[in-house]
Amino acid sequence: PLMRSATGASPPSAARQTAAALLFARELATQSGVRTWVVFDTTTKRMTILRESLTTPGRALATPIPDTAGTGISERRYSADATLTSAVFTDAGIDYAEIGFDNRGRPILPTGNVLTDADGIITITGSTSAWRVRVAPRTGLAWAEVVP
Repeated sequence: PLMRSATGASPPSAARQTAAALLFARELATQSGVRTWVVFDTTTKRMTILRESLTTPGRALATPIPDTAGTGISERRYSADATLTSAVFTDAGIDYAEIGFDNRGRPILPTGNVLTDADGIITITGSTSAWRVRVAPRTGLAWAEVVP
C-alpha cells in the first residue's frame, strides 16, 4: 500500500490506506518472524511502521522499515482533508497510540501484552465525515468503517 502524504485525500481513502498499512505490518511480522510496530502521532498527524532488529529485539530499538523503492511505505502523513484525530489501544485502563504485531500476527501493546479485550480504534475525520479503523483483539485484523 502507498502511504505517503495524501493531500486532498478523503477520510474514507485515508482510513482504507491506514487499514492496509496495519495489515501490511501484520503480514511483515508473520513472514519475517520479527515484531513490527505501527505508531500514530496525532500532533504531527503521522503514522510510521517500525520493525525491531533481529539481533537486538525490543520496541525501543525498532526503526522505520526500509523504503528502497521510494513508495512511502514506512510512513503516512495525514492531510487537513483527512485528519488523524485519535489512535487508542487500551490495556488495563491505559491508552496507547501504537500497536505491534508478533510473529503470529497477534496485536501487541507496548506492555508486551496481547490486545485481548477491545478493538483498537484509529479515528480519521474530515469536513463532512468521520471514519475509523478497527484492529481486532487477538487476531490483529484491521478494517475501515464510517462513524455513524
